[in-house]
Amino acid sequence: MLSMSYNKTRRKDGENMRFTKDIPVGKRIEILRSLKGISQKALGSAIGTSQRRVSDWETAKRYVSTKYRKRMSEYFGVTEDVIFGGKRE
Repeated sequence: MLSMSYNKTRRKDGENMRFTKDIPVGKRIEILRSLKGISQKALGSAIGTSQRRVSDWETAKRYVSTKYRKRMSEYFGVTEDVIFGGKRE
């Protein structure tokens, strides 16, 4: 369900976003993707990976490497802390 709780704070692009601590990284990626209106395949293409890897991140089957953390943060226009909570989950 994408109506999960998140608080608002300033993003680089002027949009507001900050997730509560209880939302897992995979769900945060899914919510950001949904808010942007893009598929897993589109996100994968935008950051240089596959749809399968994005799916694995969203279902917690795989950790997001440093390379993709940076690319994803830049793509969504948020800091890594917004998506990853300041620590590897």
